[in-house]
Amino acid sequence: MPISNLRLGKAGVATRVSLLAALMLFVGLGALSLGLTREAGQELDREVGRSLARQQTQVADMLSLFDHTLREQATQFLNLFLAAPELSAGFSLNESRRVSVAGESTPALSNGASLMNNDATLPDQFTARTGAPVTLFARDGQDFVRVTTSLKKADGERAVGTKLNRDSRSYAQIMASLRCCWRWRWPAASTTYSDA
Repeated sequence: MPISNLRLGKAGVATRVSLLAALMLFVGLGALSLGLTREAGQELDREVGRSLARQQTQVADMLSLFDHTLREQATQFLNLFLAAPELSAGFSLNESRRVSVAGESTPALSNGASLMNNDATLPDQFTARTGAPVTLFARDGQDFVRVTTSLKKADGERAVGTKLNRDSRSYAQIMASLRCCWRWRWPAASTTYSDA
């Protein structure tokens, strides 16, 4: 007998109860399935959020460690450069004596009797030994001008005659060091200056 011909009115109590139980079971399982699916989706969203937060923390920690390592390495290179026997005479700046560096008039920066402006011998030697670039700046008023460097631009020319960006962290650190001291000295081993 086809289902369409079934009449619940003629069905027995057992059949009615069975159909009602089946319907309630179907609705109950459907509701339970929807609830579990929704809860599983929310838990998955929470787990993804926690995972992203962990990854973000790990990346931040890794970048912090990388930054710390680079700062330590820069400090070690600075100390290594300053410890070179060729620099034992010490640096001096003569603001009244001007030297043209890449078309810019700059104060004379000397190491003992040796003029450092436009002389890349020591920076090149250091870079050849260590692989680390060296740039020497001379203070000119409120600016710091690159007077010699081992760095070369894309065209092969030395990257000299330009000023340290006043908005850079390096400039702020150097100026803070100058304000707190009567005379600026080479930074302590724990101090680094980067052009970031």
